[in-house]
Amino acid sequence: MCRQLIAVGNLSELPPAVLEAFAKASACDPLMPSVAGTGKCGRHGDGWGFAAVTLEEYQRVEHYRSTIPVYEDAWGFEKLRRALRGEGVLVVHARKASAGSVSARNTHPIHYGWRGYEMFLAHNGSMRAGDLAASLGVPVLPDVTDTFYLGEYVYRRLDLPGAGNLAEAFGEAARYTETAMNVAAMLWGSSLLGVAVSYLSPGLLGSEVHERYYRLLLLRGDGWVAVFSSTLAEYLGGEGFEELPFQSGLALSVERGGGVRVRAFRVG
Repeated sequence: MCRQLIAVGNLSELPPAVLEAFAKASACDPLMPSVAGTGKCGRHGDGWGFAAVTLEEYQRVEHYRSTIPVYEDAWGFEKLRRALRGEGVLVVHARKASAGSVSARNTHPIHYGWRGYEMFLAHNGSMRAGDLAASLGVPVLPDVTDTFYLGEYVYRRLDLPGAGNLAEAFGEAARYTETAMNVAAMLWGSSLLGVAVSYLSPGLLGSEVHERYYRLLLLRGDGWVAVFSSTLAEYLGGEGFEELPFQSGLALSVERGGGVRVRAFRVG
């Protein structure tokens, strides 16, 4: 159980309120108790991180992970604010650990980079780590999270440039979903692409509390698009949110001259 955010486009124009809502949702998640059976307010306090790639005159890459909760990490949060310069892609994640120790290694976004392009991936939900590892032909290692195996599975299957087989790669990965496979990812090679995936285990579809908790929302601004966990809307207020349907995804790319191209695809 985690909270996540992906923003694509002119990151300089992303309202500070969106980042503040992310921190507040991590400190007090009013939707978590309905699915986790916790108290009045759940916390995503088992570490947080972000990855940002901006394409100015010079390429700028930031990757930060900390076991300090985002709502207590003033230095890291200021680093996040300063990373938002120009056009690019941002992925942010706050962790509520369900498997694996609270460590920087297990904090998202996780980085993959051995195939000639970079991928940063964050995930909310639970996957069947053993089955993913078996399909990869690797052992289940101690203190390695299901997200690591999910990312490796997807990374091995994506084609670049263009990542034209997003639906196929994530559709195959969805077979190993235990609760949800909500993904915020960035692919960076000859081009820069943001990916948002909303996938709920078929056995949980129709469950009001699970659908409300795992729902992803889309918000459009002047030259930017953001997709984030449902709890952020509790703190942002207002209107203008679009719902990303379950069992679907979005490929988000920065257009030359400004704007964001949004391409939808089906998952599973």
